[in-house]
Amino acid sequence: MVSIISLKSLTINAQNHYCPDHFRIGFNANAYVNGNGHGGFYNLGLVLNSHASTLSLGANFQKAKSEFNGLGLTYSFNVVGANASCKGEGSQFNEREELNFFCTINYYKNAVLSTSTINAEGKLQDDLSLRYKSLQLNTVEAFGGLGYIFLISHNIKLRSYIGIGVYSHLNFNEPMFHNKMATVLMTGIGIGFIK
Repeated sequence: MVSIISLKSLTINAQNHYCPDHFRIGFNANAYVNGNGHGGFYNLGLVLNSHASTLSLGANFQKAKSEFNGLGLTYSFNVVGANASCKGEGSQFNEREELNFFCTINYYKNAVLSTSTINAEGKLQDDLSLRYKSLQLNTVEAFGGLGYIFLISHNIKLRSYIGIGVYSHLNFNEPMFHNKMATVLMTGIGIGFIK
């Protein structure tokens, strides 16, 4: 996934722009993947927004297990865009695009390994590959990174993001080539609605 951002489009002057002076509430849906060995996830969350700050708390759905098995908390702060310029007079912004920094913490309970992780372990250790299919791990992870948001309308936002972070399998007791704890990349996309 590649987001192309034009610096020229991010610095458009405007005289009158919407700058919320209260909390806004909404919801979002995200799809993301990282190198924790569990494969892809979906997150459905409740969103609270005030000026440049957004907080989202949601349930994580693991694609490989086809069930909800965790929680995710994300905080983001707009550094470029309409809400980032609320404090200044005559600030430069684009009404349709935003850049933000974000940090995310996720917890998964009894998450299974992804098919590709099981296949990789099975190729390296044929005698243990069946055990990996039933292995369930409790995992915690934290990420920080950069997000790009495109506003379809005043209330609907498309989001893409990339970050770097660390995961740790809390009940990791199996002899595996997959690391118990490691630094990995995360990438994802999402859509949100804020009233």
